[in-house]
Amino acid sequence: MEPLLLFLHIPKTSGTSINRMLSEEYEREEIAFMHEDASWSTRKLVELCNRTDSSLRVVSGHFPYGLHELIQRPTRYCTFVRHPIELVLSIYSFLLRNPSIPTYQQMSEMSFAQFVQSDQMNFLTSNLQTRYLSGNPLGFTHQTEMQYYVWNPGEYIPDLGRAMNHLASSFAFIGITEWSDQCVPILRKQLGWNRSDQIYRENASTNRLQEWDLDTETLRMVFQKNQFDFQLHSYAKKWFQQHAY
Repeated sequence: MEPLLLFLHIPKTSGTSINRMLSEEYEREEIAFMHEDASWSTRKLVELCNRTDSSLRVVSGHFPYGLHELIQRPTRYCTFVRHPIELVLSIYSFLLRNPSIPTYQQMSEMSFAQFVQSDQMNFLTSNLQTRYLSGNPLGFTHQTEMQYYVWNPGEYIPDLGRAMNHLASSFAFIGITEWSDQCVPILRKQLGWNRSDQIYRENASTNRLQEWDLDTETLRMVFQKNQFDFQLHSYAKKWFQQHAY
């Protein structure tokens, strides 16, 4: 049986562009795009994956690592990882542009520095990528619909060692957002996609804050809160360089 492809879409890491590619490579009934329906939950997804008449070949969504534990068929993961400073800046910009997201009201008056300092926003500004990739040593923990909608992976403690082990053992492909021009052709080759060679840049923030706009103290805060993500990003770059060719 063909393994079910689980695209673990860490928010703001080029995932929307990859979803465009998925739509070209697979028939619509073969893909579950969790972002398309506000009623999606990981429980609902697992039920769909385990149906005997399911035609699914791909699942794409902001779910944390470990979903495969509940799926009764072979699986393989892929994901993209992004430089942590660029990730937090992109999240901040995106949320400010989208009043429909519940966290908008809380942060609409926040400066970037206040956003990074906020305890309420900590799940978005502190090792988010490591949280998504760590998994739960006691087993997969379902997200509520609200947690999914606001990009909260749930009560996952960022564990760098576990996250790196998962990347090494369970991922068919790991891309680097800032290397998309190099990564996308290799992703297509490794996963056997051949319907298009187009590289998309969907949902990109324009005219947003850049790293050079930040003062030294704010940069220090971002670094301090994302030390695991910096190490994870370095590991992912080495993985890509070793497996790309």
